[in-house]
Amino acid sequence: MTLVQNDTTNTNDYTMNTNNVAAADDENVKMNLKDKLQEEFVCCIGSTNLNAIMECLSYLDDLPFEVIQIALKKTADVNGNWKYAKAILNKWVKEKIDTVEKVKTEELNFKKGKHPTEETEEEKMARKIKSLEEDFGSGN
Repeated sequence: MTLVQNDTTNTNDYTMNTNNVAAADDENVKMNLKDKLQEEFVCCIGSTNLNAIMECLSYLDDLPFEVIQIALKKTADVNGNWKYAKAILNKWVKEKIDTVEKVKTEELNFKKGKHPTEETEEEKMARKIKSLEEDFGSGN
């Protein structure tokens, strides 16, 4: 009976140690991402303003590293500053553009002149047809 208790204790210790290692690994990954994002910020924005860097890092709560990186690179392409990048990031958070694929779709729509709330020609035509059908059906 004592052997079983020791085995259980050892198993619990092993599980706790495994969880601690996983948590430490997760923390290391987060720190590496923050370090990489800080380097990306300085490279793209050209600023070492600690407040701006910390603000940029806070976007990791809402967006993945790769999405924030795209915003920083877009800013660098137009010689923009942190306010420009922040506006992009705020827009993406608000519109839930939280994957690289969604960023690419948003950029494609922007180039086509279509905004997320704007109807396509097909949607406009379908809405008009539906309206006509409703008017015809009601006798107006």
